[in-house]
Amino acid sequence: MNNLHGIVFGYSTEHQQGLRELVDHRTAPSIPFGGRYRLIDFVISIMTNAGVTDIGVLMEERYQSLLDHLGAGKDWDLSRKLGGLKLLPPFALAESHRHKGSNNYFGVMDALSSVRTYVERIRQDYVAIADAMTVANFDLAKVFENHLQMGADVTAVCLPDDRYLDATVRFKFGQDGWATDVKICKDGSLQHAEGIAGLGFYILSKELLLSMIDDCAEHGEYDFESGVLLRHLSELKIGSYIVPVFAARPETTQLYYELSMKLLDSQVRRDLFPRDRTVKTKVRDEAPTYYSPDSRSKNCLVADGCYIEGDVEDSIIFRGVKIHPGAKVKGCILMQDTVVEAGAELQCVITDKDTRIKEGRMLMGHESYPIVISKGSEV
Repeated sequence: MNNLHGIVFGYSTEHQQGLRELVDHRTAPSIPFGGRYRLIDFVISIMTNAGVTDIGVLMEERYQSLLDHLGAGKDWDLSRKLGGLKLLPPFALAESHRHKGSNNYFGVMDALSSVRTYVERIRQDYVAIADAMTVANFDLAKVFENHLQMGADVTAVCLPDDRYLDATVRFKFGQDGWATDVKICKDGSLQHAEGIAGLGFYILSKELLLSMIDDCAEHGEYDFESGVLLRHLSELKIGSYIVPVFAARPETTQLYYELSMKLLDSQVRRDLFPRDRTVKTKVRDEAPTYYSPDSRSKNCLVADGCYIEGDVEDSIIFRGVKIHPGAKVKGCILMQDTVVEAGAELQCVITDKDTRIKEGRMLMGHESYPIVISKGSEV
């Protein structure tokens, strides 16, 4: 698919607060997920699986972790002499916002305005824009094909089931297939409202995107949904493509925990990781996980490179985790290189990278409010 370009918003300022300690050292889209991935891996993989070869990732603050993870894009086959992965740090942001007293983008259109030159130089005629927080896996090639066949100005990817999405925009469509109403709310009050939930994934032409960037800049509009879709609802042909897949946006620590536990369901895993649409991530070669004869593992996702010598149940264990003899782990998410020493007991705990739980410690959280241990902590 050489005529579609990808733009990913690799920041999520409005989601940072609810994710607590998980974003102390990183931006939200680079949060580890599912044992070996980062949240941003899903959106980038959706694009590359559809043949998109050029992707720009807009960043804002705390982006060092994202830079380290994405690198030159080699693991997604995006390391190319022409095009490929383009990381867009917020260098233009400081200059354009200096007089406004803000170090953050005010919205999607504000972010695009800061990289307008990049958008002008896009080689493709069409652009797919997406929120990096979206956890889903669908066939973008079919969405693009439908966009061209319908002759739409904008195609919004929508969901029939948004239980795990906390939708911020909903669409109503007429019998002709075009949107007749757009409802926007950022406080979660649209969860049970009428209409079809948007996934935060759109396709439109490069020409239209450039004109909307200029229009929003002239009128002080910063948000894509309100500044483009709602303001120009009567002028634009806004269509939809419904993807009946599992999709989520983990915007709080509680939701992140809940969605991670959903991965223990084989049906959810089949939905997110179908054989014909792999989710790619940064490769880290490790030896297979070692299980001692006295260890016990039940209903867990365990990555490679781990040492399991204690009891683990209903948990997600990332690469390089060490669980010593006598330790008990239940309903936990242990991120990369966590060490649980002998005799420690953990329940409903999320440990960030390089955490050490010392011998004999007992940490008990709850499914509705898991304990979160910051990166590099020693408890």
